[in-house]
Amino acid sequence: MFIRHFQIKFILLLLSFSVAGCYGDINISCEVQAPGCFDHDSLNLYFFHSAVVRRPAKGISAFPDGGIPKILFKKVTFSRYNMVQKSLETILDYGSMPWSSSRWKYNIYVRNDTVAFMIEPVSGWEKELKWGLDSAYYQKFRYLYVYQLRNGDISRYEPSGNEIFTTLKVPVSEMKKLTGNLKYSDWGIIIDEISHAGKNQMIRDLSGLRGNQEYRNALIEILGDELTKKEIAEIKSEINKYLNSLSDYERLLKKESAEITIDRLSTIK
Repeated sequence: MFIRHFQIKFILLLLSFSVAGCYGDINISCEVQAPGCFDHDSLNLYFFHSAVVRRPAKGISAFPDGGIPKILFKKVTFSRYNMVQKSLETILDYGSMPWSSSRWKYNIYVRNDTVAFMIEPVSGWEKELKWGLDSAYYQKFRYLYVYQLRNGDISRYEPSGNEIFTTLKVPVSEMKKLTGNLKYSDWGIIIDEISHAGKNQMIRDLSGLRGNQEYRNALIEILGDELTKKEIAEIKSEINKYLNSLSDYERLLKKESAEITIDRLSTIK
């Protein structure tokens, strides 16, 4: 009886360790989605945007197909960027949506004094529901929205299925350039609040080149005003120490990330 009790406790202990270590470093994905559209005066850019903060599965949890990441933050918005004021306004926050952004089709149409927009699965609602999509998602996201440019009112309609979205489109590359002044916080990503990490932990993540580049960029953004010149120099030194501790192959893989991160740190005044 004692041995069996001990075995159960040992198994539970192993499980707790495996669960605690089943996620990797934080990754951020912050993307404008095609298409984007200008209004008729080309003063405002309308577009969809997706933001995700996740910890990818690792170890046993990543088998057999990469596993399920731990989502810390996720939302899709329909937004307006004012070309004169260089400011962003959220017109509609869709919140967290299932799947990756590539499985959604984003539709926008500007006509006269209105902007019509709608999201739907690339494969269509009918097929996704047939394949087992929770109908609650269909009930939540299926609508066509019409935004009035003059007064900001939004109306919601049942799509007829015959909508034609033929407005001249703005490519993603141009949208990225136009909105390049925006910060992660403008997109709703307040990384210290999302990750619940203090200053020391964020500095360790930077020094060890943890997470993807967007995560490190967000850390530099949030830490910028708090870091002293001495701390910045120490982080750069720790990054170089970390690189030198790697094998030749691993160092080659991390070299570009280190250079980008150090260059970003150098822009802090």
